[in-house]
Amino acid sequence: MSPRETQVVKYVARGFTYTQIANRLGISVHTVNTYIRRVRQKCEVETHADIVRLGILLTNDMGGSGTAAA
Repeated sequence: MSPRETQVVKYVARGFTYTQIANRLGISVHTVNTYIRRVRQKCEVETHADIVRLGILLTNDMGGSGTAAA
């Protein structure tokens, strides 16, 4: 996963909507959807819950701070 895809997944895990993520990162909602689609393909996950679990795992692997750079 790219650093930006990782960042988006972490925001999803924290409960942000795609619109909120787009606004925080200065990108379009379409781009957020593209990142999520790519993560689903790369990591072979299907559901939103799978994306959330992945984001939690990634956050825990990074020391558990749960923060993503804005």
